[in-house]
Amino acid sequence: MDTTNTLFDATDSYLGYVHQGLYALVVLLDADDNGVVSVETEDDVFLHGNTPTLFQIKHSRVKQPDISENTDAFWKTMRIWCSKPIDIDHHYILVTCSRVRPESALARLCDNPADKSLVTIRLSEAAMKICQKRKEAEERKANKLPFEKRFKGAEAFLKLELSDRQLLVDHMRIKPGSFDISHIPDEVKSRLKNTLRQDKRDFIVKILIEWWHQRVVYSLLHKDFREIPKTELQDRIAQLIADTADDALPDMFSTKTPDDVMAHIGERMQEQIRLVDGGKERIKRAALARYRAINQRRAWLEYDISLATTLTEYDERLVEAWRDYHGPMRHDHARSPEGTKKEVGRKLLDWSHQNASVEIPPPRKSWNQPFYTSGIYQQLADELRVGWHPDYQARLKQQGDNSDEEIA
Repeated sequence: MDTTNTLFDATDSYLGYVHQGLYALVVLLDADDNGVVSVETEDDVFLHGNTPTLFQIKHSRVKQPDISENTDAFWKTMRIWCSKPIDIDHHYILVTCSRVRPESALARLCDNPADKSLVTIRLSEAAMKICQKRKEAEERKANKLPFEKRFKGAEAFLKLELSDRQLLVDHMRIKPGSFDISHIPDEVKSRLKNTLRQDKRDFIVKILIEWWHQRVVYSLLHKDFREIPKTELQDRIAQLIADTADDALPDMFSTKTPDDVMAHIGERMQEQIRLVDGGKERIKRAALARYRAINQRRAWLEYDISLATTLTEYDERLVEAWRDYHGPMRHDHARSPEGTKKEVGRKLLDWSHQNASVEIPPPRKSWNQPFYTSGIYQQLADELRVGWHPDYQARLKQQGDNSDEEIA
């Protein structure tokens, strides 16, 4: 079975849904300061405010036929808009990557003229033809009825009072030849070019889009407010500018949590925690901290590769600070019972999570998030450059030797 077309359709549909959420970002950037947007509420995208605007988004990354009053996409949109009362205060915008046929009645909706009565007449005529041919096919009991994707929209349009049809058309606009999802970063950058420094623009836009996508997902899951005000967007942009100042390090991972935290545990760092009977919660805490720190480090290096030296030097500071605790601890408990060794090891492990970030100067003065310190300590533990049990090196080596014997 050839699944190429099916997979393509699924991919295009998925990208279309993602594009809706990202298009809302562009809408909000263009909105007034009191603008508010929501996704999948009144429409694909809904701009609240003094001029409420419903956006129907038709997205495709491949060239589509030009649209007119005789195409499915248009009437599917009309079905949605005609299914609710037409509001005199609302505006209705069809955004499509396709072009509009020049001879079509829809061409006048692109220019947005003052008088659209002729458009209403031609749309009514087109809708009547669709409904008439559909009715004729039903009466002769045709095996396949025509206009399956247009009929309900045309029918809904004709059910409106003539005054409501005209009201809807008067408030309609079409934006043809719109950008697709691959151009979202460029569209956002163009709207922030007077706000962001050129040398930081690409990086900030990347982070902003990632944040926005998560914000929209949380709104759809009802984990956050459905409506997103422009002030929230402005605050986020301001924070990103501050985070990327010359002496700053942007925070992108302090609030991020993977779907499966334990997928990010390192085998040796986990064993190190087990050596001191740290328990499941400390292991989970360690996995989350490591996930955030490693990804934050990767993002910093993508942002500025020259940070590599700064971050490597910070690693060495962490090792030195750990050694100041572990060395004396190892000496003081050389002859202590195993239970005591595990207890002091747990205290050192907890110090790496709770106090180390306060005691050790951060990579840069402006950085104040503790997760990076605790997470890098877990990575260092996975590399066996640090450990929690007084005798962690000997214990882990012994376990490794036993594993080799079992394999042999």
